[in-house]
Amino acid sequence: MRIKMNAYKQEIKNYIKLFIFDLGLTDKKIMEYGMYLFAIVLFIGAAGAFKFIGIYLPALFFLIRACLKGTIYKFWKSPIFIFLILFAFSGILSVFISRDLWQSLVFFEKYHIRPILIYLVIVTAFQNIRAFQKLLHLIALTSFFYILWSYYEYFYEIITFGSIGRVTSLNAAWPLLYIFSFVIREFFVAKTRKKKLFWALIAYLSVVSLVISGQRSAVLGIFAICAIWILYLNWKTKMIFVFSLTFCIVFFVVLAVSFPAVSTVMQDYVIRGIESAGRSDLLTLYWKIFEEHFWLGVGLDNDTISAVYLETERSGLLPHFMMPHNYFLTTAVRQGVLGLLSFGLMILVTLISLARKVFRQNFDDQKASGIALLACMLGMYVFYATFTEIVLMPLAVILSLSAVFINLNNKQVAF
Repeated sequence: MRIKMNAYKQEIKNYIKLFIFDLGLTDKKIMEYGMYLFAIVLFIGAAGAFKFIGIYLPALFFLIRACLKGTIYKFWKSPIFIFLILFAFSGILSVFISRDLWQSLVFFEKYHIRPILIYLVIVTAFQNIRAFQKLLHLIALTSFFYILWSYYEYFYEIITFGSIGRVTSLNAAWPLLYIFSFVIREFFVAKTRKKKLFWALIAYLSVVSLVISGQRSAVLGIFAICAIWILYLNWKTKMIFVFSLTFCIVFFVVLAVSFPAVSTVMQDYVIRGIESAGRSDLLTLYWKIFEEHFWLGVGLDNDTISAVYLETERSGLLPHFMMPHNYFLTTAVRQGVLGLLSFGLMILVTLISLARKVFRQNFDDQKASGIALLACMLGMYVFYATFTEIVLMPLAVILSLSAVFINLNNKQVAF
């Protein structure tokens, strides 16, 4: 009986192998191309179906590969993966105390299941240095779309209203900040002068767009990203980099003085600074909610958070429901101290691991990739996340690529 069952299993494996390889694609290639699709639509909210395909189709082939080969990459050896799992574990605990179990499960799939699948696919399909660098290059290329989108919105505002409103290009600004470090990487790894000029132009346009957007947290993220790059460059390149950044700042000041349509954004930076009274009220309110639901939070779904928010905010000082504009506090409210600790340690471990790996290398294309990941992590998921909300799937991409980079030259169990 056992021999017969083994024969059936082997026959099923053979059929699956034929199905995969007769298509002319390997399972790893399908995972790789699925992630390319996912990277292209990563920041487009209306592309949910493409994101779903870009995650779950590669994940399906990951599972098929695991069943066929019986050996897998040792994901659990990475501290990043361990904290990602702990973060998901605290999330599932929070699901069961939510007021709306079904909605919390939907959010759990989006906030925890998808990031884990992204991690598994990327660390499996992108251990090859060429595929790894190709994905970084593709992420940088998507900045072209968001630059066009942001400037279209600015010119539309000027033509329609005569001035640029604050956070007019909100939907394009945070993707530009996320991609900015990879644009800088492209400049340094470019082999020809024309390519360097192209990526320098993209970087300048990105900085100006981010500043004009009026997002103070995004501007803070820019400085954090630039600081990391300057730290790891030689003195000659440092001076070029500082000069370029100074040029961008001077250009924006001249732009603001010369064009009244832009000056309103400049005035907003001066008047509001980095903090505001409304944001302070939100932080105070959500800290109170966190203290009252310390261990597991209130649940993952926004409806539950909104209900608790309205129950807690009885003075009427805040006119309508808003998130706290601090993702660390948002995590604490959703998943309690267990979620906050696992999330914070996941970020910290990734930053330390990247910094140690980058510090040991001479400057080359591979080190530039590490600096790009480190700068993006610090600028986007420390500085930017401290003053606004973030989306977890793009974070999962950075965590996964960081894990790949950290182990690029290490001997691992092949998958």
